[in-house]
Amino acid sequence: MKKLLHLFTLALILVFATSCDDQPFIEPTQGNVSFWTNAPAINGIDIFINDEFKGSIQEHLGETPDCGAIGTITLDLAPGNYTYKAYQRDFYEWNGTLTVSSATCVNKLLN
Repeated sequence: MKKLLHLFTLALILVFATSCDDQPFIEPTQGNVSFWTNAPAINGIDIFINDEFKGSIQEHLGETPDCGAIGTITLDLAPGNYTYKAYQRDFYEWNGTLTVSSATCVNKLLN
């Protein structure tokens, strides 16, 4: 039994020792877009990227938030050009295009 435990321990050490790679750190390839509003988000504001629903803003913020802050809809996207649409039910509609770059955040105010 003791011999079996030693063999098991040795096998674990070999597995962990050989699974470590010396790969270099890879820079992030994603960018972000952060949607927010400074006006009351009555009935919520639905966000669509390339006609796909991504989330709904439920609150308004008093000042420009950091990317990913509570109260925003922040999305991780591959670098490129996107169309966006935002609908505040029974009130407003916004649409346009935006460009996302690697390791950056586009801050998009809806007001």
